Amino acid sequence: MTGLDFYLFCRKGGIPYFQRQLSDLGFNPPIQTSWTGQLAGAFPAFIHPFAFSLIGMGLLSNTRKSRVLICLIFFLMNLFFEIGQKYKIVFIKFIPQWFSSIPILENTRGFFLKGTFAVDDLIGITLGSLSAFVCAEIISIRKKEGLQ
Repeated sequence: MTGLDFYLFCRKGGIPYFQRQLSDLGFNPPIQTSWTGQLAGAFPAFIHPFAFSLIGMGLLSNTRKSRVLICLIFFLMNLFFEIGQKYKIVFIKFIPQWFSSIPILENTRGFFLKGTFAVDDLIGITLGSLSAFVCAEIISIRKKEGLQ
């Protein structure tokens, strides 16, 4: 299952950007949440910082300090968006009007206005960032052991 499959078939409520785009094209898949339960809500909050941290570390990281920095950056970005959903009225004041004319950015205002703050997401963001760092550290240690 890909991330797109997860969003299309397992996530109900708060229609993500690509679901809306596909719906505009006439594709409306049935949402199946019975097997995912609570995971359907918090899983993206975990997987986004986890996956993007790993990608960033794979492309840019050679040191522990850089791995910490990359994980921290993705943690803070995801935290920013989650907190923005709690204080949406404050956050949308800082979104430029010209965002509405740029594909993908056009949904920024809607993300904050329609999004829902959840403590489960904060936990997912934290665990995702920490898990990415731990995975990268384990890989780094194994690489060093293999080279000696």
